Amino acid sequence: ESVTRRHGGLVSASAAMLLGTVITLGFLLATGRPVIPEMPLSVWCWMAYLGVGASGLAYVAWFSALKYLKAGELGAFGYISTMLTAAMAVILVKERLSVSFILAFAGVLLGVWLMTSAQAAKQPAGND
Repeated sequence: ESVTRRHGGLVSASAAMLLGTVITLGFLLATGRPVIPEMPLSVWCWMAYLGVGASGLAYVAWFSALKYLKAGELGAFGYISTMLTAAMAVILVKERLSVSFILAFAGVLLGVWLMTSAQAAKQPAGND
């Protein structure tokens, strides 16, 4: 049984992030770099937002989803995030998408569909 299934997404993601923090801290100490660099408060606020808000929630969602999907299936959906980002750019900042970008969108959707449909076909019936 996987760690995620045993302990859940929040615990798994927290453990992964804590381990990453310890490794980074060890690297900083070993190389003599400042552990807490001098930066303006606004930079610290944005780092906290990105670390906890964006990355933290994304990791918790990822590890939680591993309870229901295999990593390969879940990974295929990661490509859709670029499409969501582009869609938000069109809506929020009036970004214009080129024809090649739209064709790339179609390729990504086709790839995700092929990946997930192939995985679904491999699973035996009644394996929910």
